[in-house]
Amino acid sequence: MGLAAGYPEDNGIGNDSAVLFTEDFEGYSGSRISWSEIGGWDNVYGDMLITRTASNVHRGSQAVQITCTGTAQQSHGVVKQVAPQRGYSRAGT
Repeated sequence: MGLAAGYPEDNGIGNDSAVLFTEDFEGYSGSRISWSEIGGWDNVYGDMLITRTASNVHRGSQAVQITCTGTAQQSHGVVKQVAPQRGYSRAGT
């Protein structure tokens, strides 16, 4: 359903003019998402690992892994600022 239906496993979806941002976590060679390997992100915070453990990867060969220890308040995340685009609006507005 929707835009992604035309791109099995999201292959090539980043080339569609209706897509504002995509991320290819497969492209990270290090073990963490960090400022030195930030890619298209505007901000990275917390300890976000790249895992290659097959049982932790949904598709492909690696994924982002965030671990919550439950012992302290923690924040993890990545931020991408996307500029408003002409001809697009949020649903319901």
